[in-house]
Amino acid sequence: MGAVAISNILYTNLHSFFPLYMNRMFPNGYSSMHFGIILAIFEVSNMIVSLILGKYIGKVKRKDLIITSYFALFIGTLLFTLLSYLDQDQYLLFFIISMFLRVIQGAASASI
Repeated sequence: MGAVAISNILYTNLHSFFPLYMNRMFPNGYSSMHFGIILAIFEVSNMIVSLILGKYIGKVKRKDLIITSYFALFIGTLLFTLLSYLDQDQYLLFFIISMFLRVIQGAASASI
């Protein structure tokens, strides 16, 4: 549970600085709508996976699910931090990969 709390704290701080980062890195590529989509997709995927897991939670080993989810959350967060190495002209790639990684993070967070 501590990892989820730390992840939530980090992403709460990320919400504050992410628009500034996006404006600096991709000045012609993004609006606040893109920023909102990247952040909201986490909650949407979290909700969908929670509904699915609620139905099947009795059929899987909870300990294995939690360990796998922690690992997926760690990998998704690590890869998300590496997106800062993309060039300024790769804003569409940044958007697509950001959304994919946020779906992974949301699904993993729902599983913990």
